[in-house]
This record gives sequence, structure tokens and C-alpha cells, in this order.
Amino acid sequence: MTSTPQTSAPWWKNPPLLGLLALALCLRLVGYGESVWFDELFTSKLRIGDPILLAKTLANDIHPPLYFVFIYAWNAVFGDGEIWLRLPALIAGLASIVVLFRLAENWTDRRVAWVAAGMMALSPVHIWYSQEGRPYSLNLLLMLVTLLAFQKLMGGEATRRWRWTYALCLFGVVFTHYYMATFLFVLPVLARFARSTEFKRIAITSGVLLFLLAVYIVPKAYFSSVPTGSQHLRAFTLPEAWKLLFNWFWLGNTLTPKGGTPLFGTFLPIALQLAGALAFLRGAYVLLTRFAKGNAWQVLLLLVTLPAFLFLLPLLGRDATYIERSALPSLPFFLIVMATGFASFRNAIPMRRGVAIGGLIGVFALASYFAQRDEWTIYKPNPGWREATAYIKQHKGPGVERLYTEYMTPSALTYYETTFREAKVLAGNDDKIERAISRLEGMLGTEGLGGAITGFARGLIEDFQKKSEEYRRNMTLEIHGTDYQDPLNLPEGVEPAPEFWGLRLRHEPQPDPKKTMQRLIDDPSLEVIDHQKFRVMEVFRFRRVASEESTRRSVASEE
Repeated sequence: MTSTPQTSAPWWKNPPLLGLLALALCLRLVGYGESVWFDELFTSKLRIGDPILLAKTLANDIHPPLYFVFIYAWNAVFGDGEIWLRLPALIAGLASIVVLFRLAENWTDRRVAWVAAGMMALSPVHIWYSQEGRPYSLNLLLMLVTLLAFQKLMGGEATRRWRWTYALCLFGVVFTHYYMATFLFVLPVLARFARSTEFKRIAITSGVLLFLLAVYIVPKAYFSSVPTGSQHLRAFTLPEAWKLLFNWFWLGNTLTPKGGTPLFGTFLPIALQLAGALAFLRGAYVLLTRFAKGNAWQVLLLLVTLPAFLFLLPLLGRDATYIERSALPSLPFFLIVMATGFASFRNAIPMRRGVAIGGLIGVFALASYFAQRDEWTIYKPNPGWREATAYIKQHKGPGVERLYTEYMTPSALTYYETTFREAKVLAGNDDKIERAISRLEGMLGTEGLGGAITGFARGLIEDFQKKSEEYRRNMTLEIHGTDYQDPLNLPEGVEPAPEFWGLRLRHEPQPDPKKTMQRLIDDPSLEVIDHQKFRVMEVFRFRRVASEESTRRSVASEE
């Protein structure tokens, strides 16, 4: 990456770039205030609002620790409402457009840089993760700033400021996305290939970060566990690579929503994917030839780094390691290749036509994305937990009522109403923490500094247990999964409630037929006395009917 960085005006003195950022902001404010959904709860006070909750998350979550620690401090200052919870992602998303423009300008030329930045501003995928209160947008920005600092170091601007920027941002990259550790090997290779005097510092930085990663993971494995897979993950294969590049990155999966009906049939999505592939091939060729002096070939290397790693994992026996957002850091490089394919014609007329075609397809995908906010495109649609919680709260009776759902993670109800609690959470799961404290006592002892540390930890646990007891006393809605408690076959000692609530979501994998909400709806011993729809969610209120009426219902249904 020995290209000489351009000396264009700062972004705040660049009116066209400011205009592009204003457009990007407007697009990202559409739906910005929607209710939180399950994944975002992991960065809310519901999951990390207490030191013990933070410790549980750091011990058990599959993701790296840095963003959890950052957002814990952020929430303590600003709160965890929808707007504030998502603000870091929004800021990082907008900033990444500026940094991408600078990187593309250094690798190629200003025309390609403008098209790449415009494509990112219009990208449904980038819009989605700029609105989500999770680490992905920040990880993307940190990676781009790391590469900008790397360009500066390779281009002769080896100042202390850029060295520290490189090291700190690369630290942030690795500790917000484990897979990005692959770049700890790629970047020193690029520095060595460039015969840079910064090679030793680059290599030492990678070595230190690998050591720090081990220092974190080994104790985590000892005291808790290191998750290596999850049920929502799958293997990365060649067909998945095609879908990642030319359906998800390129079109945002907006023309072929999961579980839905394609808006324009099956021909148009295939045609647009093939058009994207042709533009990609042309862009790759131009990067390897016309822009070779600027080392633009490195864009292709950086693009394939993460997918190549993901492709290798199934060969090593790790089949549950991939979901599209795992490869999100490859998006900027893909956009640079596509922008090169559309905008790098030597003559003005073909160039304008290419940019127009790419722009029209981008706007078409964007319009399809906004038209299908309730469909599974980039990822699951927002269910509307805030509205459902308000409805249940308004219509529930006095005392403690029950809600049953086939959805395995209805925690967002408890985010919006603290008197709604999940039964499985109230049951307690402090055994892991207790075992960890016992191990800590075994290592540090129970006296002196070690005793003070373990005593402090036990004090935090006692405070947390007191809060849990308070939640239990103030509870007004007890939430059960149908796999946790069957309302038609209650365990001994549990009295059947005359009335109770039910909740189900579209787009979710169907559970065991014996545990579905439809089973309750069809059961003759139950009557649906209320039914309300919220986007992709349905809320029911059931009433148990007398045995004679139940028999009549059963006979009527058979007839």
C-alpha cells in the first residue's frame, strides 16, 4: 500500500462531500427510532446495565469484549433509549463514508472515489448497520481508519500520530470482531512486500495484539467458555460467496426477501446479479492494470481476506461460523471494485453511462429496501416490540398475568416494561458465576488482595440478587416460552390461569408443532378473545372455556 496519499481539502471544506453526508444522514434517519430488537438488547442496560450483567455477557457472549465495555460506559452517561443506543453506529457509519472516499482516492482516482462513496451512502446494507446498536458499524470505521493510517505509514508519513492511530484502531478492529485477526497477518505481509521501513513496527504491533487476544481468550475459556458457533450460523461456501457479493452487498437482498415473494419475479434479480458480476470483473481488471502503480491490487487482496478465512473454517471442521454480517468489513473493498467497474472508462460518454447504470441499480435496490421494511431483506424485520408492550400493558388485568410465546427471545418486552419478566431469567442462572468465583478464590486465595477481589465480586453478586428479588416482587407479567412451560399441560403445582397472553412472530423458524402458537389457537379448550397485529408480530389473549363448551367446540370443529 505504497500509494501516495492525496492532499485534497478536508472533508468539512468539501461541499459536495458534505452534501453526500447530508443525503446519507437523511436515509439513515428513516426507521432510526424504531423499537429495539433482540440483538440490540445485548448492548442495552437490560443485558449490561449492571457489573454482574456485564460480566455475564463478557463471559458467555460469542462477540469480543470491547464494544460491550464501550457501550456500558456510553449508556451510563447517555442512557440506553433507542436514539442514544444507536448513535455510535450512526456516527461511525457516516464517518466511514468519508474515510472510504479518502482510501479510494489514494488507490484509484477521485472519480472512482466519488462513485464508491456514493454507493456506500445508498447501500441498504450500510444503512442497516448504521442504524443498529451493535458493534458492526464501529468495527467497519476502525478498519477503514486503520487502513488510512497504514497508507500514510507506507507513503512516507511515518509520524507518531499515524503510528498510534494505526495501533489503537487495529486494536479496536480485533477486539470488536474476532475474525479480523486475519488482518494481523495480512498487513505485515503488505508492509514487507512494499519494503517499508515501518515493517518491523507493523509486525510488532500484530504480535502484541495477538498476544493480547490470547491473554483475553485463555482466561475466558478457563473461567467460562469460548463460544465457537451458534444456531444462526452456517458454513461459508462458494454459493454463499456469490450470494454475499452479488445479492447481499450489491442488492441488499431486497429483490429476493427471505420467506417472501420476489417483487419482480426471479428473472430481474438474476439479471441484476449478473450485471453486478460483469461490473465487478471489469473493476478488478482495471485495478490490476491501469491503477497498478497505486497498488490498487491490494483492494482485491483485502476484499478476499475475510471470505478466504471464512471459506477455510468449514475445511477445518467448523461449519457453524458464518452469517452475512460476519463479512461486513469486506463491503468497502467490494464497493471500490464496483465503482471502478462503472466509472473508470477513459471516454466521457461511456463513463457517464456506466455511472448512470450503477446509480440506477443502486437507487432501485434502495427503493426496494424501503418498500419492504417488514420483510427479511438485510436481516430480520423489526417486530415492533415497543408497540406490542404498550398494548399488553394497556389491556392486561390487575395482578400477575402470564404470556406464552414460541419465540425463544422475547426479552424486548422486559426492556420496554420492567415489570414484565421472563420466567427463565427469574429462575436464576448464577451457577456459572459462582463456579468462576470459586476458581478465582482458588487462584488468588481468600486473604489479602486476592480476598479483597473475590470479596468485591461476591458483593456485586449479592447486590444483583437483591435487584432480582425486587424485580420478582414487582412483576406484573410472567413470560414463558412454550418450550419452557406448556399452557395446555402445566407442571404439577402450577394453577392454570383463566386468561393469558400469547405472542408469535413471522419469519422465525417454526418450533416443534407441539409448541406452536397455532396449536393454542386451534385447541377447543381455549378461546381467542383478543388478537392484535404489530408489523411482523401477533399478540393474542386466550380464555379457558368450560369443559362442556370445550366439548361442543371440539364436535363443531370435527363436523
